[in-house]
Amino acid sequence: MLWTDSIFLQPSDLTRIDGEALGVAGTERIILPGPNGLLRAAQEEAAMEINKYVVAFGGYLNSGDLSSNHLAAVLNVGIGNSVRQKALLVQVSVTDGVQGSWSWIYQFGVYWALKALYRNAFSRTVLDRYKQKLDYFTEELDDRVRGNIKSLGIPIVLQPLSAPGAFFEANSGTWGDANVSLVTGSGTAVTPFDVAITYCDMSQANRYVSVTLSNNAESAPSAIVSVSPQGEQVISVDIDSLNPPTGAQSPASLLVCVVALMVATHWNVYVGLSGETLYLQNSSPIPIATTSYTLASDPVLGGHQLGLGQYPTRRLSVVPLRQRA
Repeated sequence: MLWTDSIFLQPSDLTRIDGEALGVAGTERIILPGPNGLLRAAQEEAAMEINKYVVAFGGYLNSGDLSSNHLAAVLNVGIGNSVRQKALLVQVSVTDGVQGSWSWIYQFGVYWALKALYRNAFSRTVLDRYKQKLDYFTEELDDRVRGNIKSLGIPIVLQPLSAPGAFFEANSGTWGDANVSLVTGSGTAVTPFDVAITYCDMSQANRYVSVTLSNNAESAPSAIVSVSPQGEQVISVDIDSLNPPTGAQSPASLLVCVVALMVATHWNVYVGLSGETLYLQNSSPIPIATTSYTLASDPVLGGHQLGLGQYPTRRLSVVPLRQRA
């Protein structure tokens, strides 16, 4: 999963480190989830901190792994020296490939959220106990967790592919309950199911070929949508409200860093029992121009499982130095 795909921090993450975090949030009426919750704010604050780490040493264009032709196409930006980054947030990988396991980047986000929680609680009530927790998590963040990033680097994907409806990406479209419906068919199941989709890039021979040869060209999943068929109903998915990635980089981000983005040429549908593993439903990737897909019957509950998305292809070293002007 990429940093910009979603608000990946969850309330349950806080309790994994601090058992009373949710209780404090409830007592002090601090909203954690949602587009205006503390977890989103904490993730955005942590993103700014990561952006500081990936600023290039000099004030010149960082070519990274781009070809000379690609570099030449954007080299003349009409300005002098400027702050440039080695990578964009859309390239930062949050997951480490193991379900339920935290990468050091994910851990950084969680500790930042705990710091934000107790900073919020203390500023509301001025209770010494909250101040002690605020100081504790600030020290943990600075003395231990931040050191992991400096030592292990920032895991990035050289050619990222955003998830469907990526939350922190401009013009990604919308994905939600309206995208999944139930239509009359040959279904027999009467049970709740979870549904998600992914993008994949089949524009080149060295990209997505099959589930066994994905070549790191399948995105992280969309948000999960739940449905409950009631006999003779089958699941139908529509992506017309989404704006799949075209490989074009935002003009605003070109001034910050030049990145070769992947293209969403196809998409996949995954379904599973509510709260359990999701499985691939289509036999081959669906062309992106085909904006709907309806299951022939009940979902297949076996075979290829839904993954976490792209894995890191490089680690950026973090050196606390800057070139003098």
